[in-house]
Amino acid sequence: MYYPPRSKLEDSISFTEYLAAHYKEHITLESVSKHFGFNPTYFSRMFAKKTGRNFNVYLSSLRLDHATHLLETTTSSIPDISEESGFSSSRAFIEMFKKVNELTPKQYRDQCNEHKKVHHSND
Repeated sequence: MYYPPRSKLEDSISFTEYLAAHYKEHITLESVSKHFGFNPTYFSRMFAKKTGRNFNVYLSSLRLDHATHLLETTTSSIPDISEESGFSSSRAFIEMFKKVNELTPKQYRDQCNEHKKVHHSND
């Protein structure tokens, strides 16, 4: 059976799978585009076309999702969650979290804990 040659994009692990595996690391558009063998400008366009979001927004979403999960399920400190989720600093994490959720990470965690208390008292 004949299989047509595959493009470099199809041969490589998908961009989103790569980011899902490496978002906790210090990665940038430049480092990821280099990993895939592309010029950063070209890679940025290809990434946006494939995902519907630009690289930085997508990467921040992965990091925020992970951080949110940790806020909900652990008692880890905000700096530890920030680091564990791949943010460059606690300040960057708090600012991004607040921008997206209109709450600080601490306020969000407090709300989650209050919600858990109400649910447990109703059981």
